[in-house]
Amino acid sequence: SANSYRYPSYLSINVAAEKRFRFRGHEWAFRLSVFNATGHPNHDSVVNNVDAPTFLSFAGGQHRSFVGRIRLVGQR
Repeated sequence: SANSYRYPSYLSINVAAEKRFRFRGHEWAFRLSVFNATGHPNHDSVVNNVDAPTFLSFAGGQHRSFVGRIRLVGQR
C-alpha cells in the first residue's frame, strides 16, 4: 500500500546539566549529558541485502547514551 515503506517516526530528546566550580585558581565545568533520553530506536538505514534474513527491515540509529566531560573554562 502507499507509504508502507516509510521510516517510522523519529524522536530524540537530549538533556544536559552543567556545574561550574573553581579549583586551584581556574574555573572548571563538569557536564553530564543524556542523548536520546526516550530510548526511541530512531532507525537511520534499511537492510538492503536480498540474501539477509532481515531484508527490508530497519536498522541502525543511536541508542540511549550517557556522556560526562570536564572542561577548563578559564582562569580567575
